Amino acid sequence: MRIFIYMFALLAAVTPVSTWAEESGFAGAVGALSRGFLTQQDQFGFGGGTDNYFARLRFQDANGDIRSRLSFGFDHDDATILFDDSYLEYHRGLWAIGAGAKDRHWGPSRFTSLVLSDNTRPIPGLYLSRAPARIDSPWLGWMGAVSGDILVGQLAEHTAPAKTKLLGMRLGVNPAPGWELELVRMVEFGGDGRDNSLGTFVKILSGLEDANSIVSNQIAGLGLSYQLPSLPLRGYFQAVGEDEAGYLPSCFFYLSGAEYETHFAGRPARFTLEAVDTRVSRTASGFCGPNTAYRNGQYASGYSHYGATMGAPIDTEGTSITLYGEHALRSVDLFWSFGHYDINRTSLATHRLTPLRADGVLTAVGLSTMWFETTVSGVIAYQGFDLTEAASGVSVGVQLHRSF
Repeated sequence: MRIFIYMFALLAAVTPVSTWAEESGFAGAVGALSRGFLTQQDQFGFGGGTDNYFARLRFQDANGDIRSRLSFGFDHDDATILFDDSYLEYHRGLWAIGAGAKDRHWGPSRFTSLVLSDNTRPIPGLYLSRAPARIDSPWLGWMGAVSGDILVGQLAEHTAPAKTKLLGMRLGVNPAPGWELELVRMVEFGGDGRDNSLGTFVKILSGLEDANSIVSNQIAGLGLSYQLPSLPLRGYFQAVGEDEAGYLPSCFFYLSGAEYETHFAGRPARFTLEAVDTRVSRTASGFCGPNTAYRNGQYASGYSHYGATMGAPIDTEGTSITLYGEHALRSVDLFWSFGHYDINRTSLATHRLTPLRADGVLTAVGLSTMWFETTVSGVIAYQGFDLTEAASGVSVGVQLHRSF
């Protein structure tokens, strides 16, 4: 993945006219969920707990080159004040440098990501971002619209060691009409009792680190999507390697899907079929195999934040195939999903979701509408399998959101 690092570095000299959106104002939300289900956070944003109610108050401001957001949240499960999705940014052209716990989703799927998703709370840290835009250069123009991110943060609820650091890097390009390519690299490093020096961080950032002298856990891979020119059909694929061989990712797990935009009953609709597989095959030399994805011997808590994987909700050793539907009706937006999930297929005792294999259906229906200038959202879900913190059964949730 070193080529990605060098390509991102070339972009620092290019700063066209800014295209960042400017928004200001207050917003508030309250909600409740009767019980948890596997994909509640990734699909609906109803927190990550078993059964909870929550409240949020947000102030957002744009003043010249400065963007800021202050979010206060209370989640019954955590019983504490949260500052998730709060940040302070300085913008210069297409670039933004900031600090905070900003929501991120990296990958070609709108529902799931193998590397960074909404499955857990946002990661607090420092970041540098570039908005998508073409580079006017004879050497770099072939990449089309280019975007990128660098994130340096600290992970929560990690043990052995505590205070584990995370470096995340993303580069997005459009090399041909309809094609989008995304390269990602994620590194867990440092922590209590480990090397947290600036010199070590620079080596990890540059990709020149000696794997035998620096303790880290790295995953890297790519996302690819293609929009057909004559049909409203987009296919996408994501592959991430949990290990490294010859400076390239190895020990892969996968995500693939296709989405189709059409009209259903005379109204706009979109259907998406998506499959995720976090099983990893054993190599000919005996490496990898079961319990490889999102796990690491050097970092006992694995690839997680607040006890949940930062990638796919099914965690390691799982598969899922899900059909999603979205409908823009006259006064209501309707969303539904129906899928089969197979969790912890090898019955790993240390699995974060369940110590025993659990499989079955998960279906959900959600809707959103405006009522007296307030967005009212609701969801009904049925999970047909038991997890440690999400028992099988019916879940009902509601959320009210108002901007001022």
